[in-house]
Amino acid sequence: MQLSQFLSTALGCLVLVVMMGIGLTVTTGDLRQVWRKPKAMIVGLLAQTIFLPLVALGMCLLFDLPSDIQIGLVILAASPGGPSSNVYSLLAGGDVALNVSLTAVNNVIGVFILPLYVMAAVHLFERTDPLMVSMFSKMADVITSVILPIAVGMALTRFWPRFSVSLGKYLKIMSVLALMAIIAAVGYANWGILSVSATQYGWVILLFNVVALALGYAVPKWFGLERKQAIAIAFEIGIHNGSLALYVAITLLGKQAYAIAPGLYSVLMYFTAAAFFFWIRKGHRVRI
Repeated sequence: MQLSQFLSTALGCLVLVVMMGIGLTVTTGDLRQVWRKPKAMIVGLLAQTIFLPLVALGMCLLFDLPSDIQIGLVILAASPGGPSSNVYSLLAGGDVALNVSLTAVNNVIGVFILPLYVMAAVHLFERTDPLMVSMFSKMADVITSVILPIAVGMALTRFWPRFSVSLGKYLKIMSVLALMAIIAAVGYANWGILSVSATQYGWVILLFNVVALALGYAVPKWFGLERKQAIAIAFEIGIHNGSLALYVAITLLGKQAYAIAPGLYSVLMYFTAAAFFFWIRKGHRVRI
């Protein structure tokens, strides 16, 4: 099996694992609690699906970046939050129920929004028109890979809560290790362009990561939300579902170069999220 075929298969399996893990963390009680006061959910969704992709498009137009990096950055920005955001939010004192609900809803909505941003990016930065029918037919596979495992995970949590807790722990560890292995494989296959891109454009990926966290914290504050809700939304926007972004780049679009930006981001985001976590905790102690 060629490396590209292996990566496509591995990413498909990884997306299933990650999405089931997300479903295992969601309960109907969490969803009801958030939707009783939907303002925080709406603000989080707006920041994730509208504001952040626009920031990515702006950075692509502002800086002199190759088209592969530009398109990869847009794919990343349009990708929903990752399950690791829930852990950071819990440790930082964020609204975990909001975080869990946002992660689930974002991943479902993202399946429908992501192809629109991808087609716009390909048209804008590569001056080509992607086949809309082909793109949406491929996204049908993603819909199955996202919605079905989330539903299965929620069902397991509903009917077998103890088993779902144990399974969720293993899936979290497995998904992180698998994602790092896939990123390493992509890096190995594209080492020439990756080393150049990381040296020349890695700072753009890092800047976007910092801006995403800052935007995720500032926007809720502008809308008058509580601090714990701002923390939850910041981690939701700053930590992306890297497996889905890589799946879109490599499997759906068939171009590993598009995976460079999501791959770099998927490594950097854990360090910047940790720095943001310590900043949040330090600020909390200062106010006390």
